[in-house]
Amino acid sequence: MEREILSGDAIRASKIPREEIFVTTKLWNSDHGYASTLEACDRSLKKLGLDYGEGRAFYFMCLYYAVALTLLQVIIFSGFILGPFSSFSEKET
Repeated sequence: MEREILSGDAIRASKIPREEIFVTTKLWNSDHGYASTLEACDRSLKKLGLDYGEGRAFYFMCLYYAVALTLLQVIIFSGFILGPFSSFSEKET
């Protein structure tokens, strides 16, 4: 079973109110692109059994930093996440 499904099960089993849990999911380089980003976000939330996440992590630096920023805006304005998160720093771009 995938980690997102197990994580969603654990969140529900914990009985901790949803607003007290910070959930971050990942976006792989293979999911960069307008449609594939939205599909990846939707897929993650469905597996987790959640309506939204607090962050979306870019685990690998995008070749084009501007593309990564655009993707963050897309998923924020689409309601998938509340804010951006990245595992790489500006120095790495």
